[in-house]
Amino acid sequence: MEEVSRGTRFSEQQLLGEIITTFNKNEELKHLKLPSDEIKALKFLGARSTVFIDRLTLMWGQEQPANTAIPMNLLAEDWLQDGMSLPVY
Repeated sequence: MEEVSRGTRFSEQQLLGEIITTFNKNEELKHLKLPSDEIKALKFLGARSTVFIDRLTLMWGQEQPANTAIPMNLLAEDWLQDGMSLPVY
């Protein structure tokens, strides 16, 4: 993996974005690259507290997230992203 230049301070979200970009750039198999909805979910989770992650892990249990009430694609929804408003119908 490429090394980020020392002396430059990145926020955790910026660092996560750099890591994901580097991973997708270096991954040769297209089906293993992270799609945009998974990237949004990872960034959402990266901004959450330890308590939130612990509770989510407890809810997921031994199941894969896709087989639970809180799948990764739910975490990628626009209305869950910082600064977005809840949809009102």
